[in-house]
Amino acid sequence: MAALKSIQYALSRYLLRRPFMEAHIPEHSLRIKFKTEDAAGRRLFKRADYEPHLTNFVCRNVRLKAGEHAVDIGANLGWYSLLMDRMAEPGASIHAFEPDVLNCKLLQQNLNKNEARSVKTNQIALSDQDGESVLHLYEDKNRGRHSLLPINDGEQIKVKTTCLDTYLKSQDIDNSAVTFIKIDIEGFEQVALKGASQTLSQRPMILSEFVPDYIKKGGLSVDEYIDYMFGFGYMAFSLTEAGSEEVGADYLRSAPGALDILWSSREVNWKPT
Repeated sequence: MAALKSIQYALSRYLLRRPFMEAHIPEHSLRIKFKTEDAAGRRLFKRADYEPHLTNFVCRNVRLKAGEHAVDIGANLGWYSLLMDRMAEPGASIHAFEPDVLNCKLLQQNLNKNEARSVKTNQIALSDQDGESVLHLYEDKNRGRHSLLPINDGEQIKVKTTCLDTYLKSQDIDNSAVTFIKIDIEGFEQVALKGASQTLSQRPMILSEFVPDYIKKGGLSVDEYIDYMFGFGYMAFSLTEAGSEEVGADYLRSAPGALDILWSSREVNWKPT
């Protein structure tokens, strides 16, 4: 099946030159529209899955109850927002943030296509202040790598920014009602989370990409980020295809590459099925 999908993808991209394609994911009954060159969409189209260990974790551990809220920071095509929507009880809400114009348009189309009932789209970036910032765009081959840090050499666009705490207040949402945050914004995570200090004081579970190289290249401090998160009483768990393992500050400071980190205030004993 994967070989056939690869052939279909190649025909659509190189022969028919379709600017957009649609991936079908039977396991979750989802359809995802994507820019043809984009790596995330290409994976979804060919293999009908995406970041399987993280998808598995979210499906097993993030089931929002009525009155609870989740936040998807760097929502991109909407994969995690859609997964959470599929499992949420009526009365729960997911707040998706995606500042890039095309990404946000595809996000909204995918939410509509899949009849997502609980997701609110926000074409704005989360930061530690309200205002404007520069989004440094990556190539179309990986539109999930746009960053508010100067780590990309491509086009730059201005985007609006706000703090998560400010946003929640504007929506009349109590910080304690946020039970889960997924954040993947290419090294800018620590800045966005600084704008969420009131929310972090309630210690929601946070699933975060952690890429020290991006942080350093963007002129930020890895040590400062780690100290900030542990200062709220969080424990850090590395999520891999084998499961979860608690890691300390020293491990994170010396991490040689990208990690998927779950910040949690309680023990996490998780293994994929």
